[in-house]
Amino acid sequence: MTNTSQSLFERGMKVLVEGVSSASRGPATFGGAPRYMSHGQGARLYDVDGREYVDWMMAFGALPLGHAHPKVVEVVTREVARGTHFATALEVEVEVAEMLVALLPHVDKVRFANTGTEAAMGAFRLARGHTGRRKIIKFEGHYHGWWDAVLVNTNPLPPTMFGHPNDPVRIPDSSGIPEEAWKDTIVVRWNDFGAIERAMRLHGGEAACVVTEGVMSNMGVIPPKPGYLKHIQDLCRKHGALFYLDETVTGFRLAAGGCAELYGLEPDIVTYGKALGAGCRWP
Repeated sequence: MTNTSQSLFERGMKVLVEGVSSASRGPATFGGAPRYMSHGQGARLYDVDGREYVDWMMAFGALPLGHAHPKVVEVVTREVARGTHFATALEVEVEVAEMLVALLPHVDKVRFANTGTEAAMGAFRLARGHTGRRKIIKFEGHYHGWWDAVLVNTNPLPPTMFGHPNDPVRIPDSSGIPEEAWKDTIVVRWNDFGAIERAMRLHGGEAACVVTEGVMSNMGVIPPKPGYLKHIQDLCRKHGALFYLDETVTGFRLAAGGCAELYGLEPDIVTYGKALGAGCRWP
């Protein structure tokens, strides 16, 4: 541990929950005081004591061009000098939306949001509004933001808490999430053809949507079995539920069109984040 990082952590503990702004940055991940970074360049990070690191995370996938890419710095500097917040319509939002619709054949219209959680909340509200249904079907180990209704079963559980594979025990990720918030959320074991078929037989007529990560990203990198995502899509079509593909992590990374392109999918709703926010070089 570096002396300056230790000092900063001690100061942070006095004014920040767990001494940091996210649990992933603090003692829960590092087992003590984290290293505090001062700057980054390309694939390298530098801490407050001058040590150099190779950055294998790249902001959890949000920096496909690396830290402080010259073109990104140039554009951001130019735009900040022109003003940072107008609360009005902007030409750039039309330009980016046009670019996305041209790049993604499964996308007709775009709505921008500030965070992945906000985008997912909008997607779930859209699904419920469009179908007139309440239930959401999600999978164990998948993460779709901090919204109470889907912040269940996103982390590894001890075997005694799994419940039966046909009906996994629903466990909220923290205290402070009331049961009524997730009473309409159905949890299903992922990559299990039989499990999703049973869930759709039981709840498909009441489900507004089935939501899945294209590749399980919250608990490692676990790809879908051959044909699995297409099977989910087909079940949604059969039961009148919307197929919601959450590409917050995978979008623009596994392929230009993400998992939808890679696996030949046509999701009804798709959300993007991470790589979209840091400037990408498009063909």
